[in-house]
Amino acid sequence: MGLKRVGLLVALAALLVNAPRLMLIYLRVDGLALPAQIEGAMLALTGIATGIVLTGGGMYIAHVLARPAGTGGFARALLGLCWVLLLAFAVVLVSPALVAGIRATDMAGVLTTTRWQWVWAVTAVAAVEILAAGAMVAHALAGEPAQARGRPRASGPGALGLLADAAARRLAASIEPQPGRGAPASPTAPLPAQADPELAGMPVQSNGTAGTVPCPQADLGCDYVGTQAGVNAHQRFCEYRRNGQRAKPLPTGGRGR
Repeated sequence: MGLKRVGLLVALAALLVNAPRLMLIYLRVDGLALPAQIEGAMLALTGIATGIVLTGGGMYIAHVLARPAGTGGFARALLGLCWVLLLAFAVVLVSPALVAGIRATDMAGVLTTTRWQWVWAVTAVAAVEILAAGAMVAHALAGEPAQARGRPRASGPGALGLLADAAARRLAASIEPQPGRGAPASPTAPLPAQADPELAGMPVQSNGTAGTVPCPQADLGCDYVGTQAGVNAHQRFCEYRRNGQRAKPLPTGGRGR
């Protein structure tokens, strides 16, 4: 059958805990009485279902908690809380019956005080529940591969982990030097445009203005002045470079074309 259906069976058994008692109560309110044998069978069924729900439910919850994390942390915490509450409920529900049984047997001569009678009853109930849960945990761990037990369980990052990771990336980005920042680039530094074979070996001249250079054909009359990148781009369209002629005087005396 597999353990995957145990949770469903425990939930179905829980319906048999209170359903027969509710049926008996409503029948008595309506003035109807069932035969004693049927009523006894219904109450016996209720007792069996109660034992299945209390012990079987606790065992199954412990089994799920022992398996590798496949659900969110909140769901697992809720399962753990349910198991603790179930243990407390079992102690509260079963201990009084055990105390009454102790007082009706020869054990009352051994457990002479009420305190020790209650301690024995609570211990008996809790021991069974905890032992059953421990057995299911051992079963879950035994069914898990050995290499998987040695590895840390994978879990998704929490909200604090995501915030810390984002803050670390932002800090690293602010510390890392950005391209184009820092020391100003030298006007004579080689630029990608100078990789053109036609432009290789051209002299770089300066007109004394920081960051600007004139066209290499300035001696032919070209009056273009700009950055090194602009001069390199200008060489593709410079008429004086193509013709090798001196420039005609410009009436406006303005800068390049």
